[in-house]
Amino acid sequence: MVIAIIVSGALIWAAVRALILQQRFLARQESMEALEESRAFARILMDNLPAAIWLKTLDHRYQAANLMWAQYNPARPTWNDNSLSHLLGHTDRELYEPERATEFEQTDNTVIATGRRWERDYDEIHGDSHIKLHVVKMPVFDIRGSVASVVGIGFDITEMRRNELELKKSREQLDAFLNRSSEHICMVSLDRHIILANARLCEFLGVPAPSLAGRDVVDVIEPADRSRGVAFFDRLLLGGPESLEVFDVQNVSGSVRQVEVSGALVRTEGSPDMVVIIGRDITGRKSSHVAN
Repeated sequence: MVIAIIVSGALIWAAVRALILQQRFLARQESMEALEESRAFARILMDNLPAAIWLKTLDHRYQAANLMWAQYNPARPTWNDNSLSHLLGHTDRELYEPERATEFEQTDNTVIATGRRWERDYDEIHGDSHIKLHVVKMPVFDIRGSVASVVGIGFDITEMRRNELELKKSREQLDAFLNRSSEHICMVSLDRHIILANARLCEFLGVPAPSLAGRDVVDVIEPADRSRGVAFFDRLLLGGPESLEVFDVQNVSGSVRQVEVSGALVRTEGSPDMVVIIGRDITGRKSSHVAN
């Protein structure tokens, strides 16, 4: 009887132990599957990010990277295979011409020595296209706080720089038009504060452009006409056609001049709405407003 109990107990323990081992195996298998899923997700994420990403050892050997890095990588002409798997494991001196390799190594060493990020813009020839990359390099620290590797991120800023140049050109053209105009022109925010004034208006008022920026446009008008000025501006905000108005404005010489004013609400996609106001000195002349 005792022997039977002992045998029975041993069998039960063996079964329990087998179950524990099975659960451990299943848990480990699930962990491995979860790890693989996590790695696959990280790879998909990296390969679909709009940036070239790479990781290098302290001796400048590429450990990991994404597909965009391989696509943008200007390796030596002797490299027939620019696939990611073929490029990884190589150093800068194996991938690039000596001058570029030295530059990349020096910037890596700066990050390693200082423990701080480094960045700059690069001009690259990619096939038949000229591209501009903004490269950021950052240290990766180990559990002891020492730099263990260097991660690099390259953003393609070609389109952004092109848009900046076009915007700059448009702004220069606008400034040229405004400052050559014989009329008083200002751009005003919806809360009546002057954003931009042309040279003719500044000369007429006798103030530099920076001192006009931020001022309430109605304050330019003589006090007796300011209530009409507020009403005129409020009507412009409605966006419909607005008849001309004439206001008294004191110029730089101290004399009060009659200025005929028109305006319009301007709406542009991607920019704040504003009001453009145009004035012309009609002192001594009859305006349509006066005639009516």
